Amino acid sequence: MEVNMFACNNLPEGAIFSIRAGQVRRQAAAAGNRPFRFPAKPLDSPLKVEVFKPVGAAYVVLRPGEDQYKVKFASAGQETPMSCEVHVKSVADGSAPPPTPGAEEPKETSTSSKEAREYLESHAVMQFVQSLLQTLIKDKPADPYAYMARHFQSGYEPHEQRSPLPTNIQSAPASPAMKTVQAAMKEARPRIKAPKPPPSRRDLMRMNAKDTFLKASLDGSLQLALGQKAPKQPVDLTAVRAEAKEALAKANQDGYFRIALKSIAIQKKYGLVDVSDITRIAKNNLGLLPQPLNIRFKTALAQIYVRGAPYGGSDKSSNGHRYDSIPIANGMINAGMSCQLVHYVHQEHDKFFEVCKKFDAIIVRCNPGQIKADGGDQGKFDDGMRAIRKLGIQVWPSPDVMEQMGAKDALCKVASLNIGLEDTLAYYTEEEFAAGFKKTMAFQPRVIKQNRGSSGEGIWIIKLKAGNYCSSFGERSCEDGELLDLMEANDNHSEEHTVGEFIEFCVNGRTAKSGEWTSKGVGKYLEGGKAAGGQLVDQRFCPRIVEGELRYNMVGDELVGIIHKKPKEGGISAVGGTGSIYTYYGPEEPLFANLTEGFLKGDLHKIMPALGLAEEPIPLWWTSDFINSSPAGT
Repeated sequence: MEVNMFACNNLPEGAIFSIRAGQVRRQAAAAGNRPFRFPAKPLDSPLKVEVFKPVGAAYVVLRPGEDQYKVKFASAGQETPMSCEVHVKSVADGSAPPPTPGAEEPKETSTSSKEAREYLESHAVMQFVQSLLQTLIKDKPADPYAYMARHFQSGYEPHEQRSPLPTNIQSAPASPAMKTVQAAMKEARPRIKAPKPPPSRRDLMRMNAKDTFLKASLDGSLQLALGQKAPKQPVDLTAVRAEAKEALAKANQDGYFRIALKSIAIQKKYGLVDVSDITRIAKNNLGLLPQPLNIRFKTALAQIYVRGAPYGGSDKSSNGHRYDSIPIANGMINAGMSCQLVHYVHQEHDKFFEVCKKFDAIIVRCNPGQIKADGGDQGKFDDGMRAIRKLGIQVWPSPDVMEQMGAKDALCKVASLNIGLEDTLAYYTEEEFAAGFKKTMAFQPRVIKQNRGSSGEGIWIIKLKAGNYCSSFGERSCEDGELLDLMEANDNHSEEHTVGEFIEFCVNGRTAKSGEWTSKGVGKYLEGGKAAGGQLVDQRFCPRIVEGELRYNMVGDELVGIIHKKPKEGGISAVGGTGSIYTYYGPEEPLFANLTEGFLKGDLHKIMPALGLAEEPIPLWWTSDFINSSPAGT
């Protein structure tokens, strides 16, 4: 049974619905708009619906080696705050993600840096401090240092005594991993001249926190690390200086001060890149995995959001990211690399590329034509990425690879390969287009493709309305007044125009001479000339497109999957969103064995040289689409 709550009025802020069906109770935030599901059938039992109102909330920062905490709840109108004590333990069926096989640690530049990192990891300091700082930012207490000190004491005040655990709660035995941490904590404590008895696990953690952070807050080093000025205190400055000097001397003697400073350097070197200088476009990053603690390399995934287009473009989901952005980023994270999602806004061009300089690699996921559609300059963006490459930063794919492989005239450059059509032509000027198109159109049905854009926009399947094709190529050329039947691939809509009107629309867009057009596009496919990507490709029409096309998904030179994209009944285009049907196959699908073998063994190694990219590596991820050009029945 599924229960949905809607039209909810006058509920208190933060209200929670509690619904019971039989012996099963479900709870969820009233603002979540999510269904409640029960194993019972609708008529098995009545529903009990309750509304709960939160009266207090607090965070508990879980700390390695600690299992009992004091929690105080902030609640308006109460002189004495509510509180409770919490015991946390591991259970046998608890789940934890396994470590990534083969993950490598970042290479340090010196032995001392490696020692500092090992020390911090063995004591789980970075995980604890990271959680503490995240909670600090969320709560924003008036006195952040007292707040942090309380969490160092597991939520208890210094004078408070812990309540004994009830008899029904037993401390969990230490896991093998915790035993390793405990042993490392004992072995890794700083060497001091006078040997002392080994401290307990709790005392060691408290000593570490006290000497590294509380004393650092007195001498100002913690504020320095956080980029803040030390708050003014109404105390004797001479006494403060003397105490700070003593604390620094002791911290230096014990080794904690050196480790604290090196931990800051390590975090700066291996932490995430600050991207706050550029505008955040996406609504959220739902589904993105947590960034790795030990970052091997820092990567960014660059996207473009077309303002004014629904959802920012047909390749975007409702949160503003491309559909594949989160999965790609998660793949990088699983490999031990950070991956931050950023958007290019052309008004922030200089800021964007300053941020890019801080990464080790940039993954570019900007569809052709989208930067221009947003009002930017594709050439300026490409030049920026070329400059990034010159700094030794990886750019995948590089602008040159993207331009050569993504341009429609790539079809001309591979025309002589087994996967090409030998009669593929490219036009870069109005004169070339008018003369060439009139000649090819008089001979057979054609497909005209603009270089810019994506998802089928500006790709026209064209036939002579009269069907009066000549018997041999070049025998005649079409007149301007001959009628054409046109279908655009982005939405399978049809239009009827003369040859002259079509040429005018392709060159100059909507004018009195081009007539009325229902296309969503604006034409002007040759605008800017070859240097700006202005070009048209002219191919023969393959009637078997109605059987669909095959998209080969490639990772480098390895085939990882095949998609059969079949147009809807009566349509020609298999572009997504047109009602086409997609069927997914593995890379070794026997139905396509001949094509797969011919492509991978015959043509794959010839593609990059044919495109003028012999010195460039094949892209990490790319696709190639195939249409059956053989005669029907073969």
